[in-house]
Amino acid sequence: MAVQGIVVQRGVGPRGVGAPALGQGSARAWSDAFQGRERELERLRCALHMLSQGEPARMLVLGETGSGKSRLLDEAVSNASPARVAILRGRALEFEMDRPFGVLVDALDLRVDSLDPHRAALGRLVLRARDPARAEERHNLVRRIVELVDSLCCTGPLALLLEDMQWTDVMSATAVGAILEALSERPLGVFMTSRKLPFNPAAHDLLERAHPEVERVELDALPSDAVNALVRSLTGGQPSPRLARLVTGAGGNPGLVITLLDGLRDDGMLTVMGETSDTDTTEPPASMHTVVMARVSRLPDRCQDLLIVAAVLGEPLEVAMLAAAVGRSVIEVLADLRQAMAAGIIAEVDGILGFRHELVRVILYKQIPASTRSIFHRRVDIALRIAGAGATVVERWQTLTKAEREVVRHVVAGLSNREIGQRLFVSARTVETHLSHVFAKLGMSSRVELTGAVVRAEAVRDRPADQPGPASNGKNGHI
Repeated sequence: MAVQGIVVQRGVGPRGVGAPALGQGSARAWSDAFQGRERELERLRCALHMLSQGEPARMLVLGETGSGKSRLLDEAVSNASPARVAILRGRALEFEMDRPFGVLVDALDLRVDSLDPHRAALGRLVLRARDPARAEERHNLVRRIVELVDSLCCTGPLALLLEDMQWTDVMSATAVGAILEALSERPLGVFMTSRKLPFNPAAHDLLERAHPEVERVELDALPSDAVNALVRSLTGGQPSPRLARLVTGAGGNPGLVITLLDGLRDDGMLTVMGETSDTDTTEPPASMHTVVMARVSRLPDRCQDLLIVAAVLGEPLEVAMLAAAVGRSVIEVLADLRQAMAAGIIAEVDGILGFRHELVRVILYKQIPASTRSIFHRRVDIALRIAGAGATVVERWQTLTKAEREVVRHVVAGLSNREIGQRLFVSARTVETHLSHVFAKLGMSSRVELTGAVVRAEAVRDRPADQPGPASNGKNGHI
């Protein structure tokens, strides 16, 4: 179809390119409002305009689920210059990551039933390429796909819109990389979208090879004024303080805002009186739970478990407290938190860790059945009380040198300075010096205080599964 002079050709077939991604809300809502992405939109529009003049373009739009990556592409296409640019669009799918050339089959219509004989022939080769024994044929197919894209550029500027590249398969990544390299001077625009997580080695290698030719556009949280404008556009009224507080929980994610408002409307909990939109609830609608949990479920199980505990503990998130509550080392907890941060669920603001979206924290908290929530609260409370100074030890333990840690280990075992020196082949005076450093770093003044704190931290770490706090797995990094 044509949009303002742009020739738009979409991949056909069962995939349904252009449907809202999970977390982006309803198609109705997205068609009604687009707020807060003017600067990013202008960058894409400029790139399309230059492409219409024959200049190549390479762009990657990065953002969390619901940030509006696909909608940004839609707006860029619909607002592009009047010059004619052929646009081919495809989407990678999670359940087709083992399907060779999946996103390019979608974008270039490489199917056996294609009306174009040449593409139908390539479609048959794609089917054969699924055989692991046909590696050479797959690489020949990469060359033929590059030749097809090159021939399309002969008829005028061409834009490839490749979405959800975090799910791309290896051969698609290889072919896109070959296109970027071989056709760098052709009137070709390659516009990709991707989440930052999950980590996909194929997509990562593609972007590493293409850098710095690929310009990155990162979609951050919408500012509050843009969120307000979005709510007004979708509801027809200025949000009341109560509705505004609920919307603030979306953390500036437009998809979550839209899903929230759609859920409230569908549940009959959204009203508009005069110029004010309001709700009589302070909690997200049940329909949001599926959206949020689908997003969280992409993380490893131990990371999901940690997030649920974090939701119970509340904010700000104290790493040492989390470690004490789940019975893991600080290092292990930090590794899980980094994954949650990459997924856009946890964020660090001014050195303080917390949930990026309060709505996500509330929904995670609600995953714990009401009948067991109070029990879980007590378990966490007991674990943290037992940890006490032990949590401080866990947090400050990382500042000790290897020699100082060895000294602590022997002190807890009840050895004297002379005995420790004999074990470590150093003098008693050297042991005393190490011990004074340990006291200074941990904020303690005696062997008794040090031993008690370490024992309490170890008790939380090694607590059996039927006691407050999950049991440790015994990996390195513990005290």
